[in-house]
Amino acid sequence: MKYLFSSIFLAVVLLTNSGQLSAQEKNVPETVAESTDFKTLSRAIKVAGLAETLNATGPFTLFAPTDKAFASLPDGLLEALLRPENQASLRKILAHHVINGQLTAVEVMRGIKSGSGSMSVTSLEGADLTLSELEDEVFAEDGRGRKAKIKSTDLKASNGMIHIIDRVLLPGSVNVAKLLTSGERAGEVAPAPPPPPAPSLFEAPPRAKPAPVETVEIPKATAPPPPPPPAASVFTPQAKASVAPNSSAGHLGISKLSQLVSVLEATELLSTFSSGGQFTTFAPVNEAFDDLPAGSNARMDNILRYHLILAPISAAALTTALEKGNGFYQLTAMNGQTIIATLKSGKIQLMDSYGNTANLIQTDVPAGKGVMHLIDGVLLPR
Repeated sequence: MKYLFSSIFLAVVLLTNSGQLSAQEKNVPETVAESTDFKTLSRAIKVAGLAETLNATGPFTLFAPTDKAFASLPDGLLEALLRPENQASLRKILAHHVINGQLTAVEVMRGIKSGSGSMSVTSLEGADLTLSELEDEVFAEDGRGRKAKIKSTDLKASNGMIHIIDRVLLPGSVNVAKLLTSGERAGEVAPAPPPPPAPSLFEAPPRAKPAPVETVEIPKATAPPPPPPPAASVFTPQAKASVAPNSSAGHLGISKLSQLVSVLEATELLSTFSSGGQFTTFAPVNEAFDDLPAGSNARMDNILRYHLILAPISAAALTTALEKGNGFYQLTAMNGQTIIATLKSGKIQLMDSYGNTANLIQTDVPAGKGVMHLIDGVLLPR
């Protein structure tokens, strides 16, 4: 922790010199409001109606996401949260960053040490945060395994303490995907009603305005098709020998997906994923499994089914759908739950209902009659 604590004094000095008050005459909301790093957080606190709570005597500990942290949320999420109808969800998210009681950096480290590497604290939202140390850095982790690095500590206020973090934490009580798919997005109107049936041949039917989110029409699942020869699957060793050396699957081989194959075998789903059916598989690479939250193994079957779409969708088709859907596309997974596809800096990103995101890092890998896209994160169903 040398790096963290040696930077505390410097961070406070820099904040003070840049006009960001650390003096204790300002309470938590006032200190946030006067900082140039927390413009979004300050606005969100007011919109959520949380200022009254944080103006109280306290003391409180606030893990404060910077403007940059809010900007890294999936496109459209911040806009949705700031709408009046989503005030309750925004309040839950912000309350998930607040601890009832003052917790200094020294006390955090003492708790982590006594807890053999981690300590749990209960947020005002009601769910626990886990504080832990890894390679001389301290992280705050929500119940879904999303980790935020504590960048600076002990910014004092008259009724508490503020620690600066680089990511917005999202509690499990908020369905992030639903926020993105319900209601009208800013600047758009609600879809028009469908045109009347059977228009005249000489009349152009009225055009309905497009919905902000387009849903993939997935046919109802039928019995899985009979499996093709083993060589057709990228999940079996035979596939590596059967593809041309310069093909996508040939380059892929099995090395990047060995962890996925292991968990598939443990859940008896390997035959489904390797059947060569007309599926779209979002395949997490090995490193993606490193950040799974505790307890994931018990529901791995459902997690894996959440990565399978019962229709082949190429990267080009998905990109076209995203462009038509104003940057959003709703997919229905094999387990019946929703995945939201978005465009982030020109790249396709997937988001589960908890706000966890995964980027497509390799696309259109042949998989029998279907297609597979490699992703850098594991999506978690509700």
